[in-house]
Amino acid sequence: MFNLSAGRAVLFTAALGNFGVMSAFGISVVVPAISSELGLDVGRAGLVVNAYFLVLTAVVLLVGRLGDLVGHSRVYLVGALLLTGAGFMAALSPDFWPLVLARGVQGLGAAMVYTAALAAVGRAFGAGRRGRAIGILTMAGALGSLATTALASAVAPTFGWRAVFLVLAPVALLGLLGLPALRRFDPPPVKGRPDLLGAFWLLLAFLFFALSLHHFHEGPETFVDGWGYHLPMHLATLACLGVFVWWERRADVPLIDLGQFRNRRFSAAVVANGIAHSTMMGSFFLLPFLVERGFGLPTAQTGLLLMTLSGCNTVGSLVGGVLLDRTRSPLLAPAGITVLGLGLLALGLLAASSPFAGLVPVVAVLGLAMGGYITVNNTAIIGAVAPDQRGFASGMEQVSRHLGHSVGVALAGAVLGLWVPTGA
Repeated sequence: MFNLSAGRAVLFTAALGNFGVMSAFGISVVVPAISSELGLDVGRAGLVVNAYFLVLTAVVLLVGRLGDLVGHSRVYLVGALLLTGAGFMAALSPDFWPLVLARGVQGLGAAMVYTAALAAVGRAFGAGRRGRAIGILTMAGALGSLATTALASAVAPTFGWRAVFLVLAPVALLGLLGLPALRRFDPPPVKGRPDLLGAFWLLLAFLFFALSLHHFHEGPETFVDGWGYHLPMHLATLACLGVFVWWERRADVPLIDLGQFRNRRFSAAVVANGIAHSTMMGSFFLLPFLVERGFGLPTAQTGLLLMTLSGCNTVGSLVGGVLLDRTRSPLLAPAGITVLGLGLLALGLLAASSPFAGLVPVVAVLGLAMGGYITVNNTAIIGAVAPDQRGFASGMEQVSRHLGHSVGVALAGAVLGLWVPTGA
């Protein structure tokens, strides 16, 4: 179709899909506008962002395993259609809860597209070329976030936040152009059925976890004042996780192969991924509020800061993949996470005293470090398991990533909510 080799065609399709996934992800720039129009406090505004992450996290292992069983190309197709339909749902949502529902459906579609894309790239490229391929995949996601930020900054002030969802809705369909190439790298058919009961208990656990992070109770919106609400939610989360682990040990085809976590390389990369994304997403959620309500600047300035972050993330992703393939150095991941931590510390120290222009270089360093680190770490996750487990591995990468996102947004929103009034 595009006169590309089969491997490059798969990478092209996967990159377009990840572009669509991250364009649905990157709506932080319009969260203050949504909050003001719908009269939401910061916690509920955070749920508009978090609904996407929580549903994605809850189902990503199921759809990853489903791809191993029925073919990643089929999962990719359904996910792209869901992403598109949910984008239109979000644009037409009349109130808070329909918008949250639409964002949840977007999360389901995103889980299907991304796990299928990452697993297909893992099958199409050998160890010597996989780092660069995953770097391009990560770069496409960063470009999706960058494009969304630029579009929202230009469109939202004139046409409103709903127009942003309308314009972005069809983006995920672009990846369907290369679907035939994706089919060539589907795994051989495997007997068995997805672990639906395990998925049910995991979904319940994430639901209670999501409720525990938000203040759906009377009185002051703090965890101390709402302990009578939050404590039962935490206990219910732990109970569901306990039942889930008990069931997984007995299931014929488990949702999570717990034996994989004996692999220290795999386990360490998954845990580090969650921690990095938690800190990064908390900062990403706070930046629009800092710029618009702290500095009193317009949405365009928020867009400038977030575009800097996404643009440098794009560059860092590609550079990280090239360095990994050329050097195979074990020091790349520790170096990336160290620079990321120092950048976040600098951002926290400078936010209250630095002028707006002083934040731009700090955010640029954050983007470069995050892009490089994600590429190196994702390659480690995919490369640490057998080829027939790469759907599972890509699912675990997404679970740790978006569980980190959910925690980061919830904690940032909880802290910010102590100072920002409803609809302010």
